[in-house]
Amino acid sequence: MEIGTDTVTDDKAVSHSIVLLDSPTNLFRNLILPLATTNETVMHMVLALSALSLAATGQPQHYPSALRHKQRSMRLIREQIASGAVSAANDANVIVILMLSVFEISDNCQVSWSTHLSAALDLMRLARSRSSAAMQINSQVIEFVSRFFLVKDALGRSACRKVAKIMHEVPPVDSNEIDPSIGCSYELVNIISRITDLGRDMRDPVTNKRTWHKETLRLEEQLDTLIQLLPTTYLQQIDALSPESLTPPTTPSDKPISILLNTSLLYQTAAKLFFQATLRSLNPQTPKARSLITEIIGYSQQLSPTHLRSAHLWPLFVGAVYSTGDDEERVWFLDQFDIMEKKSQALVARGVLTRVKGIVDNVWKRRDLDCDVVGGSEGEGIGDWEKYVQPLSEGLSLG
Repeated sequence: MEIGTDTVTDDKAVSHSIVLLDSPTNLFRNLILPLATTNETVMHMVLALSALSLAATGQPQHYPSALRHKQRSMRLIREQIASGAVSAANDANVIVILMLSVFEISDNCQVSWSTHLSAALDLMRLARSRSSAAMQINSQVIEFVSRFFLVKDALGRSACRKVAKIMHEVPPVDSNEIDPSIGCSYELVNIISRITDLGRDMRDPVTNKRTWHKETLRLEEQLDTLIQLLPTTYLQQIDALSPESLTPPTTPSDKPISILLNTSLLYQTAAKLFFQATLRSLNPQTPKARSLITEIIGYSQQLSPTHLRSAHLWPLFVGAVYSTGDDEERVWFLDQFDIMEKKSQALVARGVLTRVKGIVDNVWKRRDLDCDVVGGSEGEGIGDWEKYVQPLSEGLSLG
């Protein structure tokens, strides 16, 4: 059977393996698959992801086909850009660039995914510079692609503290409603991005320390009081999610509501740990750190193994790198990465996990060998995250 003749295979690769939940609002199905039936460039990228998904789950003979379809799609889009950059700024090409990023991340975390991000921004910027009558990228596509890259950029740069590539390039998104495709709200994504910015500002000699500290207090309060709301399609059963609740939802663990609630709490708890590690130089052996890691494990256990997806990579990474000398705890985190590595529904994470596990293992070894960790560095000097995680995480994708 040739890749692409099986629409179920294509649907799973595009609609199921990238998002947390395949909800009615899943634009990977509602937008990309219909476009693939009318546009050759998009079609080849759908086929490329289908073949890559099969290759990643025990059928390596499909990998050459994945590369061929990807190269064909790239040739087509280059030809369009060469014939006229203005006409190339259209829905299909922006979607193709998004899918190229997904492919590169899924294919052993190729760092070129960030180059595709820049290309998508260039095309959308070009479209915005034209008159509205001539606009060839519709607002739904711009919102979809922008949000996708916003999350990739925010989570990826959290590890290495790079400057945002996309935050100021797209319309602001600050909703506290949980997006079923990512498992948390865009308000929380923005908080994570702001933590990264403040962590970088902390080392800038021109930063006003008093103003900086006030901003961190404001952000900490926003994070602690954030209530992430379920999407309207799920509100018939539960109205809101309280971040103070440490009791897992009472709904069955295989229900979409339970998956969303546990995932959003997992993200929010990991964000709290990330805040403390980045802006308060929290020692990983303190009771506060241990408590947050215990919560991360608790919410993850409600999802593992059946419902682990690529969306869970960032919070698991944050918890793992801050795990201390408890071998059982560390083995548990490694087990979660191994589970994700075997899942066809975690295509994006599969390509990153080899590097993620290498970083986590390196952080553990370096911290364990560093006698200074006993005294800690809370509040002053180089913090644990800055010392152990940041130097290893250039170009890492965690979304």
